[in-house]
Amino acid sequence: MEQNLHILKISIDPFTSPFMALLLAFVINALKDSGLRKNMSFIFLSAFMFWLVYSIMSLHAPTAKILDGMNSPLIPVIIFLIFPALFLKRDRKYVFFLIFPALILISAVASVFLTYMDIPAGEKKFYWFLIPSEMLLAGAVSFLILMEPLVSLGRFRALVRVTAFLILMYGGFALRQNYVDYTEMLSRRKNYTAGILNLSETSPVMSAKGDRNYTYIPSAPCRFSADGGYVQGCNMEMTQRFLQLNFLKISRGDVTEMQFMSKIIGAITFFIALTFLCARWFCGWICPLSFIGDIADKVRRLLRMPHLKPSEPVKFAYVFSGLSLSGLTLALAKCYPHIDENGKFMGCKIPLYPFCKICPGQQVCPVMSSGLSQYPALPGWEWVWGAYRIGVVVMLIFFIASFAAGRRLWCYFCPMGMISGIFNRGGMLVLRKNPAKCNRCGTCNEVCPMHIDHVRHEMKNTDVSTYNCLLCLKCVQKCPQDSCLSVEFSGRKITESKFNG
Repeated sequence: MEQNLHILKISIDPFTSPFMALLLAFVINALKDSGLRKNMSFIFLSAFMFWLVYSIMSLHAPTAKILDGMNSPLIPVIIFLIFPALFLKRDRKYVFFLIFPALILISAVASVFLTYMDIPAGEKKFYWFLIPSEMLLAGAVSFLILMEPLVSLGRFRALVRVTAFLILMYGGFALRQNYVDYTEMLSRRKNYTAGILNLSETSPVMSAKGDRNYTYIPSAPCRFSADGGYVQGCNMEMTQRFLQLNFLKISRGDVTEMQFMSKIIGAITFFIALTFLCARWFCGWICPLSFIGDIADKVRRLLRMPHLKPSEPVKFAYVFSGLSLSGLTLALAKCYPHIDENGKFMGCKIPLYPFCKICPGQQVCPVMSSGLSQYPALPGWEWVWGAYRIGVVVMLIFFIASFAAGRRLWCYFCPMGMISGIFNRGGMLVLRKNPAKCNRCGTCNEVCPMHIDHVRHEMKNTDVSTYNCLLCLKCVQKCPQDSCLSVEFSGRKITESKFNG
């Protein structure tokens, strides 16, 4: 039985690897001009060859551990749900495809009921939604795929944002794997210190517990959300963990440190693959911190307060400040493993995660998920000679003021966005423009939350993707010229501008 399960795992694991998703995206992109239907056999052959090579490599135990660290339950969702939804033409075949996500959604609901049946008789009561991560991700994406043909682009984006916010912000409490996972989470809540969230008191649903991998997405879900949230955290937390690896122990073959390194490298590989596939789309559609910031922006609009249209020097100042703060805190993260027996480095205390300690996410996200009682206490004056006590307050005010003064001013500062923006050019998602149909009306600039004017002025190149673009597609949605603006994924046009929106 155990041998059969091992064989089954080896057979399935290739489809949870980010390399499989990248391979299929590259192959589809290469075949975009000759037509996908004529080359389906080549696509299947490529997938089979990858599966064969991956399975052979998995027979080598050390290699299998490294490959295992890169796998994620999000990859099968991308391959079997998102890719078909993006590449299939909206014809009768697409209607038949919709049967597949409908069945998955039904299965996800059934999974919750079946999990409840496994709860001991004396413990049966309401435990929110007990569902495995794999089924939850597949069910949520299936729901969005089914809703997409029924709503406008703007409403679909709002639906995606709300769904992602609920999962990432409240998933740590309401979406546990099973009854045992839920009861363990409740036991941790009893140990909370008022106003303080310790790493030992949180455990993300998709975490490294047991054989699970670290799961990071290219946006800013906070590791310090109550009960750990749904995923591990943001890529800045991942970078800090990487810098804190003890490479001396690794060189000596320390098993624990090497396992930790394999998980971190796996998380980084998965993050880079996902960013290459989606570029900065996660900032415009998924990021919970920007969603919270948008609430401040909506309050500003309700109060009829004008918003700031930042000049280029202001944008540069935000980017430079974000890079400077990120560099300083990452340097402190590298110093943390060298603290003395008193927990100090050069006479001062350094936080375990220096960037996280002053990031507004650690203050805002726990409060949003569990109320004011979870607002973290201010650091003492001993933390980096008092700089952190002042920095926490300054950064929170800076975050609120940025969204209150402008639409997405903070996103110029955010290091998570800076990293993802690298893939806005050369990645799989491309913002296209047909210059012949553009009359430079300026609508794209007016609706753009990042105040990007490049789309309006570019009249030669068709690729108008820019570093700061969040791929929110508001320009595509509001452009009054039919087929003037569009967005492509791996050469396949996903949507385009229409006069009626």
